[in-house]
Amino acid sequence: MLSSIKAMGPDAINKLRDALNDRESPSHWKAMELILRYCLPPARTVELDDAEPETIKQAFIDGTLSADEARAIAIAMEKLKNIANIDNIQRQVEELTALIIRQQSSK
Repeated sequence: MLSSIKAMGPDAINKLRDALNDRESPSHWKAMELILRYCLPPARTVELDDAEPETIKQAFIDGTLSADEARAIAIAMEKLKNIANIDNIQRQVEELTALIIRQQSSK
């Protein structure tokens, strides 16, 4: 079945191209929808000058970012902050462990 589907590839592309070129055809918009849905990335890319909370807030206020995009950025930043905190805690535990080992060996 998979090989049959793969074999249809060139014919399917040609039919899609024909549908796109025939703007009077009802299948024109369906073809356009298929191309947009499967060829464009599911999310858009927004470039900001920096990742500071104030910049993100201003981009939301200006309409550059949607509420969902601003929320996703805030969640990602919180996760990154938590990772940084975990790394800091791990470093402190390693320092304390080294200190305890030094104290025990000096006894």
